[in-house]
Amino acid sequence: MLFLGCSHTQAAKHAYSAIMAASFTAVPFRHLCVQNVFPRPYYESLVDHWPDLAKFPSTGDDGSPKNWKLRKNVPAEKLGGYWSDFEKSLAPVLETALKKKFDIQAVSRTRMLITEDEPSFFIGVHNDDGMLAQFLLYVPFGDESGTYLYNEHKEYVKEVPAAPNAGLAFAPSNVSWHSVPESNTPRHKITFRLHAR
Repeated sequence: MLFLGCSHTQAAKHAYSAIMAASFTAVPFRHLCVQNVFPRPYYESLVDHWPDLAKFPSTGDDGSPKNWKLRKNVPAEKLGGYWSDFEKSLAPVLETALKKKFDIQAVSRTRMLITEDEPSFFIGVHNDDGMLAQFLLYVPFGDESGTYLYNEHKEYVKEVPAAPNAGLAFAPSNVSWHSVPESNTPRHKITFRLHAR
């Protein structure tokens, strides 16, 4: 199926090239900032297809801290239609690209989440150690905050802005300190993860 002249398969190939062409930044930890992840018409179509997550439970409904009730992480496959096809086309390609860029040998499973944060949601400084790799595709619907990065002493270094059609990729480790700052506006992104188990 074509979306403004671009299929999921064509978009996946474009995303693969964008990730492979991105250069590593070493400070404060090794990461990639990827620009123009998808062809512009396809990205605009993705925004138009953004789902209504109101009927889905929040991440915090499983007993997590109260703040997590302000976040929804919905597996793309549960949304069906456009998003199920999106995952089927994109996940294998993103997995291959991240494995090559971060020299990952074996992956047990992948997970693609459609992520939406309500105002006031935040996550303090953490490193996500335990995942093999993570790719955040920002889908801002206005002026939204991005991801803060910190050095090994947990001192703030910079913000990776939530620019449209841009992404942040890194291999979590004991020094990949980052946070999601509190915001006055909602946040929207697609989260793709590689897991060892």
